[in-house]
Order: sequence, then C-alpha cells, then structure tokens
Amino acid sequence: MARKSPRGSCRTGLRAAVASRASEAALGALGAVAGGAAFALLVPAAGVERLAVVGYAGYGGWGALLIRADLRDRILPNRLLAGITLWTVGWLTLVRALAGEWRAALWPILIAALAFAAAFSLWIAARRPAARPVARPGIGGGDVKLLPVAAFAAVWPFASDGVAEAAAWLLAALAVAFAVAGVVAFATGRREIAAGPAILGASWLALAATAATAVPAATATAAAAGILGC
Repeated sequence: MARKSPRGSCRTGLRAAVASRASEAALGALGAVAGGAAFALLVPAAGVERLAVVGYAGYGGWGALLIRADLRDRILPNRLLAGITLWTVGWLTLVRALAGEWRAALWPILIAALAFAAAFSLWIAARRPAARPVARPGIGGGDVKLLPVAAFAAVWPFASDGVAEAAAWLLAALAVAFAVAGVVAFATGRREIAAGPAILGASWLALAATAATAVPAATATAAAAGILGC
C-alpha cells in the first residue's frame, strides 16, 4: 500500500485550513450583516447612536464564529472571545462617549461585571470535587468569558431608562435558551450542552423582548403627555 508523502499531507492540511478560514470569514460576515440589521430594526436610534449598528454588526459576526466553533469543537477560542469583547464593548462605549452619555455608559459595564461574577461563581462551584459525582459542569471557562459581553450587548440600548427591564429579560431569555439547549442535548444523546449558542441567542432574544416592551411604553407615555398638554 502506497504511503502518503509528508509533503502531500502538509498540502492537504494547508488546503483544509484555508477552506476553514474562508468559511469562518464568510460566516462572520453573514453574522455581521444580520447583527447590524437586527439592531437597526429592533432599536430605533438617532444621531450618533446610529453608529451602534457597526458595534452590533461586529457582535453578530464574532458571535457567528463562536457558535460555529462551539458546535463543531465544543470550545470557545480565546482569540474569538477577545475579538467579540474588544469590538462590542469598545465600540458601543465609544458611541456613548461621543454622545456625551458617560453615566449611561457605566450601566452596561456594571451589568457585565455582575454577569461575570455570577458565571464565575457557578463555574467554581461546579468544579468542586463534591459536585462532580452529582453533575458535570454545565458552563466552561469560555462561557464565563462570553456571558459578560452578551449581557453588555443585551442591555446597552436601554441603559438610560430601561436597564432593569433589560436585565430581567436577559435572565428570562437565558433560562429559556438553556432549557432548549438541554432538551436538544438530551434528544441527541450528548452529555454536555453547547452553552455558547444559548448565551448569544439569549442576548438577542432579550434585546428583542426589551425593545418590543420598552418602545411601545415610551410611545404611549409621550402620547399621553401630548394629550394632557404636559
């Protein structure tokens, strides 16, 4: 039986790597377009806040790559986690700064810090030897790093007057997303769930839910003020 030469193996590996990177780039671009379009449709913005579309486009793009990596390899690469965090938090905080809304810029950061503290605590508790015979860790180190930026993105548009509502919707969305992921994992015979897609899906679900409930309320308040002459 003929053996493959090392050179042929290297070429095959190189072609596979190039194809993988090309597919990741295409998926990231698709996610960026979808993310920006979703934000523009869900959350009406004016002035400098329109630049937030760029931030959410990047959030969608990096998120698409993370979902692919988690479903394929069961890991969230640090390079992708760094990319989604730096892009999303950096860009959206810059938008607040350009708008002069420094106080509103602090709320998403606070929510992100609380999300990290909660996720890190759960991760540490699940890794304790006493907990291992009962259940395997449902959240990994990559998920601990992803949850803060997902929380940041979910509450950012509503930091001025709806941060509590946005945070509540995020908690509800996380519960739903993890329940669905658990059912899928059970149905497919997998012992672990893909928490990355659940976290990212929950952030977009919370964003849509908060927009659907907060925007009509704000419109109704403005209409009532106009009727009463306030």
